[in-house]
Amino acid sequence: MALNGSGTFSRLYNWVTDRNNSIKIRADRMDAELDGIATALSQALYKDGQQTVTADIPFGGFRLTGVGTATAGTDALNRDAGDARYIQSLNGVSPITVDDANNNSVVEILELLHTTSGTPGAGIGSRLSFSAETAADNNEKGATIEAIATDVTDTAEVFNLLFRIMTAGSLADAYRMLPAEFRPAANDGASLGSASFNWSDLFAALGAVINFNNGDVTITHSANQLDFAGADNGYHFAQSLFIAEAAAAIADRAGHGQLHVRNNTPNDLYFVDDTGQEVQLTDNGSLAVPTVSGRLLSQQEFSSSGTWTKPVGCNLIRIRLVGGGGAGGGAAESAGDPAGSGGGSGGPEEMLLDVSAISSVTVTIGAGGTPAAGTNGGDGGTTSFGAHCQGTGGEGGKGGTDIHPNEGGEGGVGSGGDVNGQGAQGHSAFSDWAGAGGDSIFSGGGFGREDDGNGNAGLRGSGGGGGRDNTGGSNSGGAGGAGFVIIEEYS
Repeated sequence: MALNGSGTFSRLYNWVTDRNNSIKIRADRMDAELDGIATALSQALYKDGQQTVTADIPFGGFRLTGVGTATAGTDALNRDAGDARYIQSLNGVSPITVDDANNNSVVEILELLHTTSGTPGAGIGSRLSFSAETAADNNEKGATIEAIATDVTDTAEVFNLLFRIMTAGSLADAYRMLPAEFRPAANDGASLGSASFNWSDLFAALGAVINFNNGDVTITHSANQLDFAGADNGYHFAQSLFIAEAAAAIADRAGHGQLHVRNNTPNDLYFVDDTGQEVQLTDNGSLAVPTVSGRLLSQQEFSSSGTWTKPVGCNLIRIRLVGGGGAGGGAAESAGDPAGSGGGSGGPEEMLLDVSAISSVTVTIGAGGTPAAGTNGGDGGTTSFGAHCQGTGGEGGKGGTDIHPNEGGEGGVGSGGDVNGQGAQGHSAFSDWAGAGGDSIFSGGGFGREDDGNGNAGLRGSGGGGGRDNTGGSNSGGAGGAGFVIIEEYS
């Protein structure tokens, strides 16, 4: 063939050589020569575009000049069209455009791909750089975004996104984005906002934690609650701390106390310990001075049966009670001058009672013993504060016609409380002197008679004094004092 496959055309025959060799012009030689020329012309690229290229054309480093502007998707781009399509121009940015029928999903426009002839390992990645001319003929790389593989294990690959920014003339790591966190590239390496440029809001999820210096101080959120931890040197507030007023403290938390501002007028401050016990700290603008478990609010006394009703703010009471005193013994002359002995006092009782969950209690006052002429005095009745504590009545004094000494009545007994005592015994009678009643915790006993007559009555649980007769008549002892209760009420 005239074409050798490498673009070189060679003639089959040479006319001068044929003449010198006496070879005549023949039809077959002419056809072969012209057929070679025809074949070469058929494979040529014509300027009028009548031929279609059938293979890649190597240009050997030379340019195509004068290329027209592309109009179809398969047209080649000249430099002007390429610059306008892919790089920023003086008049703005010309975007990379993909125009298709997809209207509800993302289309990948640009991919930066780094492949290697070696074995990929942790640290391989791709970088996108941003540069600008900062002085004449001086271009500086001002920032980069790097996608870096930190684990290249098949199906378990992990990438970080590293942002580097030029500072003081050098690129430096600034921020790193991990699959579940965004952080500065170095500890204490960046601020979130500034004094002049602030973020508007911060939205954190349930259970979010603000952690200062790797646990030195933490603020942890849970439902309707913030917990502060750390701060061994305490929490410091530059201004006043305001606590909203409320009708009552919130539910107790084990291991915690709470300060609570009551919504009364003026607002009083209370401390509530981890058992729910409330202590008032201020009272109407002054410091509240507690006694026992709190401030003494008031006192109630009962000399007759009734109902104790808890006053507002009372959480603890001190109960002191005594049973009814026994009556003194009577005397009736038969021989000599007989005298009765004194009645015993009622049983004493003292108790501290938590009434935070109690609103009222029945109070029963034991009656004083009833005296009788010429015979033993009656016993006193039992005084009680509900089922919490009680004091039984004192025994009546001995009486009668006997001039021999008569022992006084036994004292009653307290039970159920913190201090369970026994009442005083009535005084014995000696011939011509009647015995006095036993003293109670609230009052002395009634005096016994030295001369003819009835004994003196006891008061507030004390025993009645004995009677004496020296005129041939019959006299009674004094009545026992009725029981008595004092209730001290504390906050």
